[in-house]
Amino acid sequence: MFSFIDVLVTHLMALSSSPILAVRRLSSRAVAKLIPQCNVSSFINNIISSLPSSSVSVVHYNQLHGQLLQVHCLLKYLLSTEVKRYLTCVFSKHSYCHVGIDFIT
Repeated sequence: MFSFIDVLVTHLMALSSSPILAVRRLSSRAVAKLIPQCNVSSFINNIISSLPSSSVSVVHYNQLHGQLLQVHCLLKYLLSTEVKRYLTCVFSKHSYCHVGIDFIT
């Protein structure tokens, strides 16, 4: 069963191929905020695996640009949350804080 968020993300991903740059940007930012952090790395891998293997096979450059914007926004979101976690650990002065960026599989 699909949740409302899953349906919304599907529609936002469809907007990533819009000919309007602002729509591609906004949909990419929205997707990055809606994906749970634990699913970000697999979501990025799915997007990257769906990219064309060469520039010859690119049919719609707006779609390619939208997908790359999504990857960019997701990585930016993921890195910002890792930095916040790191800073929280540093400033809390707890010795049991361990920070690792494990989104690359």
